[in-house]
Amino acid sequence: MVEAGFFYLFAGLAVAGAIGVVLFPNLFHAALALVLVLMAVAALFVMLSAELIAVAQVLIYAGAIVVLIAFAIMLTKKIQHSSLRAHNEQMGLSGLVSIVLGGSLIAILLKTPWKITSGDVVNSIPGIGEKLLTTFLFPFELVSVVLLVALIGGIILAREGE
Repeated sequence: MVEAGFFYLFAGLAVAGAIGVVLFPNLFHAALALVLVLMAVAALFVMLSAELIAVAQVLIYAGAIVVLIAFAIMLTKKIQHSSLRAHNEQMGLSGLVSIVLGGSLIAILLKTPWKITSGDVVNSIPGIGEKLLTTFLFPFELVSVVLLVALIGGIILAREGE
């Protein structure tokens, strides 16, 4: 009973933060709402006994990525001008599309026959490392190449203005 209460608390915090990310007109406040979402999701990971993923969530996303977003917001001078509009004319249409897509996703989730496996579940840090470097080596390396290409592209775009 207590576990269900904590689940609903953290899930509610995540949903409230996500709504804040979308609706706050101030981008810095939206970034702070994103921190709330990421911390609530990390708490849900802890409840699922996935401590490694929770720690990675806090360190990588809530720590590094949100700090990077905050620096980008603070260093962008156009965002600080009050003449910029925070809303657009397509809010009604986007809300309708969101409701339709959300309803479709819920319908798909309810109709899908989910299989519960009791097979080869790895729940240790050495086990995850072994799986990453044996079974999932190709996707792991593919992600590293994609990130390297994005980094090189970002450097090229940043140096074009010089």
